[in-house]
Amino acid sequence: MVHRKRGINKRDLELIRWLCSPDKVICQAFGITETALQSRVHRLMERLEVGNRTSLVIEAMRRDLVTLDEFMVRKYEQEKERDRDGDYT
Repeated sequence: MVHRKRGINKRDLELIRWLCSPDKVICQAFGITETALQSRVHRLMERLEVGNRTSLVIEAMRRDLVTLDEFMVRKYEQEKERDRDGDYT
């Protein structure tokens, strides 16, 4: 699904779903640098007319672009993987 009016595509929506993760994890998942990540997040904030990442997530949910469940599943998967790997940093 592409939200052309807002300039939000599938890849953007996937990024929004990952915003509850640390930048390092997001960069690895998307194969991008932290600078590229910050640039993409900034563009998304401009498109949704918000001033920070928290507002970006809230606005995306308000516009029904993503759901809370999508974030909760990602968090659970991260905790499960962290527990399996013994990585508590």
